Amino acid sequence: LYTYRAKVINFFGRKYVHVSGTFLFLGSGINDGYAKLARRYAKLFKDVLKTERVKISPAVGQTFCRKCKQVFVAQVERCELNFVQRKVIQRRCLLCGYARNYEWNADYLSRNERHWREHGDLLQKDL
Repeated sequence: LYTYRAKVINFFGRKYVHVSGTFLFLGSGINDGYAKLARRYAKLFKDVLKTERVKISPAVGQTFCRKCKQVFVAQVERCELNFVQRKVIQRRCLLCGYARNYEWNADYLSRNERHWREHGDLLQKDL
């Protein structure tokens, strides 16, 4: 019971730190006090993940700059996106200059989406 309760509390703690860091970056300049506090929250988020040895989804992990721990938020000038090649998007951090390439695949389906596309009639047969 104790370990289950600790895991639930740790989950909500991780969620709180990630969301609060994101919201702090929404209303701050590139290097003001709020941005520094949000970077601190991002560092705390990463430290909790290391101590608890928990995996996060790549979508959450890709919201942080690996070099300066800045949180990338949509429609806020924290990064610039460029097409490097035909199907490669490069995201560059405007604070530290760190660049990372992401492959762009419009036809990508997750394992769950592929399963339900192939076996979508399973639920209809049971009813």
